[in-house]
Amino acid sequence: MSSLPVAAVDGGKSGLRIAVLCEHGRSEGTGPGYSFEQDDSAAGRDGASGHLAEAVRVAWSTVGADPCLAGARLDGICLGLTGLPASADTRAALAGRLDKLFPGAAIMIATDGVLAHAGALAGPGVTIAAGTGTAVLALNAQGRSASRDGWGPLVGDRGSAYAVGLAGLQAAGRALDEAGPATALAAALERHLGGRDLAALRRLYSNPVAVTEVAAFARDVAEAARDGDAVAVAIFRDAAGDLAATAAAAARAVGLAGDDAAAALTGGLAGAGDVLVEPLRTALAGYGLALVPAAGDVLDGGLRLANWTSAPAYRQLVELYPKVLR
Repeated sequence: MSSLPVAAVDGGKSGLRIAVLCEHGRSEGTGPGYSFEQDDSAAGRDGASGHLAEAVRVAWSTVGADPCLAGARLDGICLGLTGLPASADTRAALAGRLDKLFPGAAIMIATDGVLAHAGALAGPGVTIAAGTGTAVLALNAQGRSASRDGWGPLVGDRGSAYAVGLAGLQAAGRALDEAGPATALAAALERHLGGRDLAALRRLYSNPVAVTEVAAFARDVAEAARDGDAVAVAIFRDAAGDLAATAAAAARAVGLAGDDAAAALTGGLAGAGDVLVEPLRTALAGYGLALVPAAGDVLDGGLRLANWTSAPAYRQLVELYPKVLR
C-alpha cells in the first residue's frame, strides 16, 4: 500500500461522509447531500457533477488539521454513491472535477452497495442491504458478481424496512377491523399516524415521502416483536425468509460455496436485532449460507478500495479513471 493518504466518500441525498486514512490514523468529515436526478445538461450551470464535487470539497474542508494531510496529495479516493449517475459523461465530468480537487489521485466511482460489500466482507460472499429498500450483492473470488432486488417498493424491496412497516400497518388495520388477530401494532398505528381517522390517513397518503414514513413503522414492529407480539414476530420471520431467498439467488448466480458462502446483513433494518437476525440466520442456513458479522461499513470498504492496486475481486465493479492521473 502507498504511504500516501487514501480517502473514501459515502454520498447520498441526505448527506455525504468522507474518511481519510494515513499512517497517523483515520479522520472523518461531513458534507451536504446531492442528487443525480438531473444530468449535467439539465442541472444548471455547474451540473450534477459540479454539485457533488462541491459536496466533496465541503466535506474535505471539515476533516480537520491532520499532520498527514499537510502538503500531501491523496494516492486514491473512492466514491460510493447512492443513485450512481447513469450517464458516462456525467461520471467522467465528476472525475475531472475531482482531479482538480485532488491532483494525481486515482479516482474510483461505484455504487454505495459495492463499498458496503467491501467493508462488510472484504472478499467473496453476499451482502444483504436491508434499509428502506433491499439490495443484495454477491461476489466470488474471481470477481464475478450478481445483484438481486433493488426493484423499489412497488415491485420489490422484499424484506426491507418498507416491507416490514407495510406489513405491520396492514396487520394493525386488520386488528382494528376485528378481521385479524389482536396485536400491539394496532395502538402503535394510531401513535405513528397521529390517529385512526380519515384525516390521519389523508396525511399518510398525501405525504410525498410516504415510503419513508411506512418504513419508519418497522421500528414499532421491531419493538412489538421484542416484546413477544406474535403478529410482529411473524412479520420479521417472513422478512427474514424473503431476504434469505434473495441472497441465495445471488449466491447461486456466482457459484458461492464452502468458506465463500458467507452472508452479511447491513442497512438500517439490522438495528432490529435478534428478531430479524436469528430467523435470518436459520433461513440462510437452509440455503447453505452462513450469516457472519459485517466487518465494517461503507467508508471502511471505500478506504480498502481506494488503495486501487489491491482488492482485485472488486475491480470490475469500480470505475477507475486513470486518464486523469498525473
